[in-house]
Amino acid sequence: MESIAGNYESPEKVHADRELQTLVRQAVSRLGKTAGEMFVLRYYEGLANKEIAVLLETSPFVVGVVHGLAGSAAVTLLILPLIENAWWATCYLLVFGAATIATVYSTSFDELPYCPLHFDCTRAYCRPVFAVQV
Repeated sequence: MESIAGNYESPEKVHADRELQTLVRQAVSRLGKTAGEMFVLRYYEGLANKEIAVLLETSPFVVGVVHGLAGSAAVTLLILPLIENAWWATCYLLVFGAATIATVYSTSFDELPYCPLHFDCTRAYCRPVFAVQV
């Protein structure tokens, strides 16, 4: 039998949770229609990117980019105020953004897309080789 104290949440925690839920609802309501639907399907319905893509008739890549950008925006809002130098802040945004998009791209496919370029490293140096020879 659980004790009554085990189920107790302080009024401050209840208030903070309600306040956070209100802030999330307000933020989602400001998103575009599709981005808002993606957010709700992902975080409230628990669907995967591929399932969301099927429902919204788009690609998993697009869903992943929207999801990745939303997460990146949240992280950026937390990190950027800590970077005092504008140059480093800009570098952070470029590198973090590129890495986010690359990660989303690489995880949006069941298999990696075919790339006609590979590297031959059988010699002392590596050289690019195209699978389609002209």
